[in-house]
Amino acid sequence: MFALGCAVGLIGFAKFLKWLLHRHHAVTMATLCGFMAGSLLKIWPFQRDLTPEIVELKHKRFALMNLAELPIDGRFWLTLVVAGLAVVLVLALDRLSGANSRSMTK
Repeated sequence: MFALGCAVGLIGFAKFLKWLLHRHHAVTMATLCGFMAGSLLKIWPFQRDLTPEIVELKHKRFALMNLAELPIDGRFWLTLVVAGLAVVLVLALDRLSGANSRSMTK
C-alpha cells in the first residue's frame, strides 16, 4: 500500500507539474527557481557550526562563512569540480532535449 501510495502521488504530482508548466510556464519556473535558491542556504557546504556541543542535526545552528573565512582546501576544490560538472551535465541535457524536440517536430 505504501509503494502504491508513493507511485500514485509521484505520478499525480508529475502530471500536475506538467499541467502547470503547460498553462503557466513563466510563473511555475519562477516559483521552482525560488524554491531552489531558497534551499541553497540549507545545503551550502561552507557554514560555521554555532552549536558544536549539540549532536542532533535538527537542533544545530549554522552561519554562512565570509569569503575571508573560506578554507581553500580539498573540500573547496571538490565543491567547485562538482558544481562545474553539474553545469556541464545540465547544459548537455538541455542540448540533447533540444535536439530531440527539434527532430520530433519535423
